[in-house]
Amino acid sequence: MLTQVKSMKQTHIITITYTASTDMIDQIRPRHRSFLERGYEQGLFIASGPNSSRNGGIILATGDLDEIKALLQEDPFITEKVASYSYHSFDPVKYAEDFKAFI
Repeated sequence: MLTQVKSMKQTHIITITYTASTDMIDQIRPRHRSFLERGYEQGLFIASGPNSSRNGGIILATGDLDEIKALLQEDPFITEKVASYSYHSFDPVKYAEDFKAFI
C-alpha cells in the first residue's frame, strides 16, 4: 500500500566516496562501522552499507541535516581523510506503508 502525506522529517541520502586505497579503507572500516552505531542510537540513521561498486557507500538518514553533518565529522573515514561525503535531502511525500515508522 502506498501512502501520500506531508512528511514530518526530512530524509537524506548520504553518499560516501572513498578517496584512499582499498587497503587503507579496509583498515579503517571496522572503526567506521562502530562509529555508525551512534547515528542509529540517536535515531538519525535508517540504513547504511557499501555501494555495489565498492568504491564508497550510502547512509540513509532522517532528521536535522546540521545535526547529522556534525555527527559525521567524527566518523573515522572523515577524521582519517579517506572518504568524502555528499548530501542529498528530500521530503518524502509518497512511501511504502512499511517505511512510515521512519518518516
